Amino acid sequence: MQSRVNSLRTRRVNAYNRFMLMWRNTLRNQAQNGGIVTQLVHPSFGVGVGPTNLACKIEAVRRSIREAKSLGMRVEPMADVFDFWRGRIDTRLRDLRWNPTQGYSGRIVVGPQPAPRLTLQFGDRVQSFKVTPERPFELDGDIVTFPSLAKGEDLTFIAK
Repeated sequence: MQSRVNSLRTRRVNAYNRFMLMWRNTLRNQAQNGGIVTQLVHPSFGVGVGPTNLACKIEAVRRSIREAKSLGMRVEPMADVFDFWRGRIDTRLRDLRWNPTQGYSGRIVVGPQPAPRLTLQFGDRVQSFKVTPERPFELDGDIVTFPSLAKGEDLTFIAK
């Protein structure tokens, strides 16, 4: 009987390790290509596995979060992800132009929801960026990121 219990424990440990390896590989692949990973964990014990499975799920989530953070991935609750996408649904770029001497120009018109972490990615490295009215932004190569834009804002920009 004891060897049967040990065999069952060994199979569960092996299954857990395989599960964590799959998540680790998924996280690494998505971190390399800048993808989004959604991890849904059901708060149940699971069918036929008893209450110790819940503790394993909680530990698996903790390990996955530590792994994601070590890979430089942003870890946030779904409510924040929803806010991110709600802010983009009705945000529009208008009057976009490109001129070889003046660079890119256009308008950002934010919809009825705030737009947290709005990013613009240009086809060329941006040396300077100006937005009117002034708002904080971060410039990194060809990407401009606004920490947050308020609902209804209408901004003009020039990127050179």
